[in-house]
Amino acid sequence: MIHLLSLVNAVALIIAAFVHIYWGLGGQLGLDHTIPVDQQGKKVFEFSRIASLAIAGGLIAISVLFLVKIGFISLGLPSWLVFYSLLAFSGIFIMRALGDFKYIGFTKKIKDTQYGHLDTKIYSPIFLIIGILSLIIVLF
Repeated sequence: MIHLLSLVNAVALIIAAFVHIYWGLGGQLGLDHTIPVDQQGKKVFEFSRIASLAIAGGLIAISVLFLVKIGFISLGLPSWLVFYSLLAFSGIFIMRALGDFKYIGFTKKIKDTQYGHLDTKIYSPIFLIIGILSLIIVLF
């Protein structure tokens, strides 16, 4: 079962990485709906191409660690490094799902924006599911 969960997480993260690569290379499709906005509709932050590519690199690295965890690939990494890296990743994703108490996550106060609705229905649940699955994978 852990093998299947690891593969699911790895594939999901690789798909997310390719979306971030697309944005990092200048693609615009869907980008307007992935950045939180304030109540006036102004973006809370700007998302640079370099940041998008860095996120893609991180997602690919974590997906590789899931594959290392189940022995699908071998990189000669110490097991403690894989364990703590995946544990940190699961914590980051769960914290992202919970949010910042203002713009993102289940605790956000600004909900009545297009981003807010998408975050509640799609983004935060995905982060929470991947985070919980990651925690299960790490602990078992």
